[in-house]
Amino acid sequence: MTPGALARAVSCLLLALVPALPLRGQQADPAVPQAEPAPAPSPRPARHVAAPTFALGAGGPLLASASAGVILGTDRAQPDECPSPRGWLLQAEGGVGGAKLGGGPVFTYCHTPFGSLGAGSVQAVWVRTWGRPLATEPDLSYVGGELDLGLIDWRVTLGLVKRTGDAAAGANWLFTWGIARGF
Repeated sequence: MTPGALARAVSCLLLALVPALPLRGQQADPAVPQAEPAPAPSPRPARHVAAPTFALGAGGPLLASASAGVILGTDRAQPDECPSPRGWLLQAEGGVGGAKLGGGPVFTYCHTPFGSLGAGSVQAVWVRTWGRPLATEPDLSYVGGELDLGLIDWRVTLGLVKRTGDAAAGANWLFTWGIARGF
């Protein structure tokens, strides 16, 4: 586009827009119906909740395990809707190969103590092994993080933890995983 054509296009645009701009102090034409502003939606009141969680599952390094926890947070669902708490999940899990304590942010959709239609959490975890854990040795401690994703009352867990202390035996880094019924 040449500079002359660009100048003509800009001037035409300005001429088209200037009549639409209201002048200072100009009132709206009462003959023209004005649209009413839509009322702002009122936010749903948040209720404080302590929602329990339970699960039975299998995975590494704990082998077969059971977990129990509590979601401490808020729920904005109306009484006739599915409860959907969001907040912090504190969870303990014990199994054949060790125990795990974890905590972190969580969201759920249509929550029940045994699962949800959808849920997710990111947790900081501490794992202590005993018995015959998968992929490592007993009597070791690990710290790290895990991601939990829940769908239709099932949970999948993936994580990575690092061994604490200076023990020579066992894995230095450990991949944690699991599948469980519940959340």
